[in-house]
Amino acid sequence: MKDRVHLPVVLLSMLFVLSAAARADVVKKSGTGVVPGTGGKEISFRASAMKTGPAAAHFWLDLKNENNQPVSLVACVMLDLDKSPVPHQKVVINKSTSGSSCTWSCSASGSASFNPSFYFGCKAHTLAANSGANVIDKAVTFSQTYQMSELGLVYWDLLQHCPVDASCDALLDQKQDVFLSPGAGTAGSFNVWVGGFFKLESGTKTSLNWAPGNWQTMSAEVDFPVLLRGVIEGLPGGTLVSLRVPTVDAAGRVAQAAAEFEVEPGEEDPRSGRPLEISLPYVLPGMARELPQGMRSRMSVLVPDLAEPLEAGRVARFTAEVFANGDNPIYAVGERMYSIQAVMVADPDPPEIAASEVQFRDRMLEVAIQATDDITMAVGASIVYRQGDGEEVVAPVDFDVPAEEGGVMFFRDQLGPLPPGEPIYYRLRVFDDVGNMVESEQQVIETRRRPSVSWREMLLIIVLLLLLLLILSRRRRARA
Repeated sequence: MKDRVHLPVVLLSMLFVLSAAARADVVKKSGTGVVPGTGGKEISFRASAMKTGPAAAHFWLDLKNENNQPVSLVACVMLDLDKSPVPHQKVVINKSTSGSSCTWSCSASGSASFNPSFYFGCKAHTLAANSGANVIDKAVTFSQTYQMSELGLVYWDLLQHCPVDASCDALLDQKQDVFLSPGAGTAGSFNVWVGGFFKLESGTKTSLNWAPGNWQTMSAEVDFPVLLRGVIEGLPGGTLVSLRVPTVDAAGRVAQAAAEFEVEPGEEDPRSGRPLEISLPYVLPGMARELPQGMRSRMSVLVPDLAEPLEAGRVARFTAEVFANGDNPIYAVGERMYSIQAVMVADPDPPEIAASEVQFRDRMLEVAIQATDDITMAVGASIVYRQGDGEEVVAPVDFDVPAEEGGVMFFRDQLGPLPPGEPIYYRLRVFDDVGNMVESEQQVIETRRRPSVSWREMLLIIVLLLLLLLILSRRRRARA
């Protein structure tokens, strides 16, 4: 293996790599997470965020339990913008225990600067066995306006199931620019980071989805020495992989530098490439250290860049584990801290709208869409519409039931009520798993207003009908 390693690196993400993808106005990602306190039970999730106005968005979080037993958890959820840091209210969450019972409570803890954000609070949920639920479907208003390219990351924490004190709602629920961190000694937490698009130096675009992390390291003041052991498979031979790695110098300053690797050609097929094995130490910077401009997370969420974009349809996988590698207050040397499962896939083509139907019925706009994608999957849909000369509205279209069959994704929703009379002009959009978008041509639906009849007019009509019946009846009698 020919490695050019300038500095150690750790990759804390799931990565979907594509070339020349069109910008989408939705962030939609999915994954799995282990629920603390359940003996290792996993749930799957799908998180979505859509820009709906200059400072507005809409957010959904769906959870699914595929275990044969119910699973209970607490989800602390926020959405941020990829913009310059602004002052945030810091909130600390603590777990208190009494015998076999426990409670989460929150308290204010000063201020700090982070990316603009919107918090949905910490909510307890119970998922029945082999079932799913939509746990968040809410509008968002950020403290400032933004562009779609700045709609950042969906970030949420899975916590052990305990009742959540009202103090958490008061400080976190539907709040702008707050930052949550665990109190000292708080165990049983779990990080998930979903969505967001990063433009890489090669012109490749990468969608980022965090794999399991650990909340303790997010808020610890101290540095955490770690060791990554993993392998990347599926890249062509000769591929150069470049990663930006955090460093801490003797003066305690945090910086970023490059680490580069080259994939060796495979023995039978040089284009297939041999597995790229990585075993690297590095230091996770503590919260006490100031981050340099452009480094958005001390958790060192690194995005690999490739010297050339992947060829369409190629899939590469990265699996690894991260272990404690030195003195810190939480982990013993060699103790597992993170697991990583990443996928890189090149999908330059948008999905295809296979069929659609839009109707105006009983003052409701009914939308049905069928979509396919040759490489990844159609995972989101929306309708852009306006009535008459009104403003355009972008509205999401939810998944149908069933959502998928034979590689075809189904979407169905109702919007309204809308007043009749003005025509409705609309376009349909469908997004795939890596952000490519297809948009239909504009179409129009005529909405006819039903003629209104006053009670006086209705009474007159009834009287005239009765008179007509009376006249007809007398004519029959006269003939008889």
